[in-house]
Amino acid sequence: MHGTVTPTQRAAIERHQQFRANIAAKAAELADRKTRIKLAAVPVAAVEAPLVKAPGVTVVSQDELIESVSQPSWFVVLPSGQGHPQVRDIQKAVCKHYGVTLSDMLSPRRTANIVKPRQVAMFLCKEFTPRTLPELGRRFGGRDHTTVLHAVRKIPRDAFKDASLAQDIAILQEKFTRSSL
Repeated sequence: MHGTVTPTQRAAIERHQQFRANIAAKAAELADRKTRIKLAAVPVAAVEAPLVKAPGVTVVSQDELIESVSQPSWFVVLPSGQGHPQVRDIQKAVCKHYGVTLSDMLSPRRTANIVKPRQVAMFLCKEFTPRTLPELGRRFGGRDHTTVLHAVRKIPRDAFKDASLAQDIAILQEKFTRSSL
């Protein structure tokens, strides 16, 4: 039964895809229309395996390729041979983008200028790596898995309302996409 998706799982995936599509549509409305993210061609075979890990990806026939996206994409599926970005690489990229230090991000401090980048990094780590919530919590200064879960749920909700945050996420995703392909 490995690799088989049950009807209940499929329904949950479809609901999740619709939720993510709504967020992406709203972000596109709020963001500058000139900002476009293009994805390198990704064989559909590479999309099928991580379907549950990366909802929001449309699976088409076996022979087709997903060549580009006309509006900012929330999920990028890496080709199976390329692997995943490392948690530390994501943390460093987010720190550089927001101008905070890695030691601040991993510290117990909860000031707004540190919490937002930390939550964005947690969200991106969950999307781009196969790490579990407890593993990510440990890699973010020994935090509880529910803290990571909160960030994974909060960032898409906030990005729906805040065009600046949506653009930050899109920029960071583009960095990981280009560096991984």
